[in-house]
Amino acid sequence: MTVVFFPSDMNWFYAKLALAITEGLREEGHAAEAVPVHDIAAYYDADADHALIVNPAECVESAARVGARDQFLSRLRNYRHRVIVNYDSLRSGWFLRQLKFAESLFTDIVDIGVVPQAESRYVGLRYIWIPEAMWVRPPGGSPLLWTADRPLPWAVIGHINSDRAALVDCLVRSLQPDGFVYLPSLRPFGDNSGLNETQIYAVLARTNLYVWNSHHHHPYHEGLRAIQAVSAGAIPAKIDPLHADQFSDVPWVYPSVDALVRA
Repeated sequence: MTVVFFPSDMNWFYAKLALAITEGLREEGHAAEAVPVHDIAAYYDADADHALIVNPAECVESAARVGARDQFLSRLRNYRHRVIVNYDSLRSGWFLRQLKFAESLFTDIVDIGVVPQAESRYVGLRYIWIPEAMWVRPPGGSPLLWTADRPLPWAVIGHINSDRAALVDCLVRSLQPDGFVYLPSLRPFGDNSGLNETQIYAVLARTNLYVWNSHHHHPYHEGLRAIQAVSAGAIPAKIDPLHADQFSDVPWVYPSVDALVRA
């Protein structure tokens, strides 16, 4: 039995990832259950041997909101395998937050991404890379096809930082000025705090290019971005002036907006 824990009422895509993992395990004949951490007090399965934890830092924060932080961390130790499900750069502060709770709490890391991370040898946990697959079921039911008559030439969606502001400036000057921009300050993307899954899909379904860059300067290809684009019929395009050469096998990574325009 495998239990997939995920944070509650924070970033919707972690809940969707947990449910997709659970569904995939079941389809392969494995018993699995997705459990939001706010239900930790009510949930226990003595037969469960594996715990997959989607973003442990946010799981702990979710548990703390209902007064169950210590209970969640204590209950994790009942599982022989306690696996971090990772969707970030192993060099980033976002990832390092996952390791701060207790020594030897986690046994493995499953890294879901477009390419494996060379930094895995520094983590100190058994590292397993799982190639990201086009598993997302769009809110509309079936993936859309790209068409040339989409009204938005490009869209940029993410938390604001100086690099993303500069990206928008380049797109306005080098491509077209009438794109879609959603760059709020840092906060969880819940239904009441930003764009939810349905709203992002609605934007991308009207967009030609879905453009993004990283929120840090480490060599990393973000998960979900390309999947969101393809499911809505948009063209994915990551701009990475520092590390584009490391992703030469990924056809939608470009060193600059100018390179994207020339493509």
